[in-house]
Order: sequence, then structure tokens, then C-alpha cells
Amino acid sequence: MSHFPKAHIVTFRYYVGVIHFLDEEYHKAEENLTAAYRMCHKDAQTNKNLILTYLVPTYLHTTRRLPKVNLELPNIVDELFGGLFQAIKNGSLGHFTFELDAQINVFVKRRIYLSLERSRELCLRNLLKRCWILAGDKEKPRVKVKDWAAAVRWSSKAIGEGGYNHIRESNADSRNVGMEGFVEDVKERREAGERLDSEMDDDEVECLISGLIYKGLLKGYISRDHGILVLNRKGEIFPGTGV
Repeated sequence: MSHFPKAHIVTFRYYVGVIHFLDEEYHKAEENLTAAYRMCHKDAQTNKNLILTYLVPTYLHTTRRLPKVNLELPNIVDELFGGLFQAIKNGSLGHFTFELDAQINVFVKRRIYLSLERSRELCLRNLLKRCWILAGDKEKPRVKVKDWAAAVRWSSKAIGEGGYNHIRESNADSRNVGMEGFVEDVKERREAGERLDSEMDDDEVECLISGLIYKGLLKGYISRDHGILVLNRKGEIFPGTGV
């Protein structure tokens, strides 16, 4: 490949990275998109923006944390992801849904909507981390599931319940369904009165917490008989966050 012009290599790496991204092979996508970004000409701002459009969501999945974005190109990152990043950082589920809805047409057109929707679990992880820190009692590694469920319900309506329903992950594949059809499907779900996150019961929140444990975002186990979450005594409770 070294025999080809650098511009051709950048283009090749970019499209290979996008293909891996759409196939949800995020580590391969990160490898190719990072290589394309580093080889891209310093003045090729448009090309760098295109690469970042996929590289930033990829980073969310491979590292499970917010990316430390180089300030060389703040515009594209701030315009597309700034609001979502702030919501994830603060653990605000209502704000996350609001920001995702606000740019749904752009996200679906660029084929990154479902990938960003799946980063909701990072927002939930950060919410529970803040609850744990604010609780103050680190000597007792036990939390009542109903307490965290109350936090999830409160956070989900922090923006207000004016139509910002939780958009549950659709089985529709944005690569095979037209953008208009996909967006309309999401809107129809809202208008049909799909329940708000703020109406989730304790069992549903327990399922979300179980998902975090399964994916390694939270260390501990749930005791259903007692309705408590027993947290990790050794090492980090929320891996990769320092807590």
C-alpha cells in the first residue's frame, strides 16, 4: 500500500473504517479511521470532518468514555456531539434524549444514529456514578435498587416530558431503510404514546443495571430477594472512571 499516493491511502482507510463501523466492528473501524485521520493533509478540513464524524462515535464504543478531542477541529465535534457529550458527562438521560432527537435527521443520514443511541448506557453509568459519589457512604457497598430507580426516573424527565420519549432501540437497520422511513418510524413511536423513561418501574431499571454489569460498566451483582445491588469491594466500581 505504501506504493500508492497518500491521498489514495487516506480514502481507502476512510471507507474501510466506515464499513467496519457500519458492521459494528468498532476496533477495526478505529484502527482504519485513526490512520486516515493522521495521514490526512493538515489543510484538508472537510476530509478531517468526515473522518471525525465516524471516529468520535467509534471511540465511545471502544473506550467506553468520552474522547479527548484534539482542539484542532472543534467545530464539527461541538456541532454534532457537543450536546450529547455534555449529557453523557452529567448523566442526564432527559438531556441525552433531547439532544439525540434534536439532530435525528443528521445522525440518521450519516448512519451514526443507532451507534449514538447505544451510548445511552454511558450516560446511565455516569448518572449512577454521581449518585454513588453523592451518597457519601463508601464503606457500605450496597445500594437499594429502588433508590437508583428513582434517580433514573428523575434524570429522564430533567428536560421535561414534552414529547421527548425514550426512543427504544429499533430493529430497523438504517443501512437498508431510507432515512425518511426510519425517522418517521421513530416519530410514530413517540406519537403513539410510548411510555416515558420517567415512568419506568423498578424492575425495568434493574434490567438496565444488569446490562451495565454484563457489559463491564459496573462491578457488582443484584440480590433480587433483598432488592439491593451489592457493589465491588476491590478495585473500581465503575471501571475506567477512577471510582
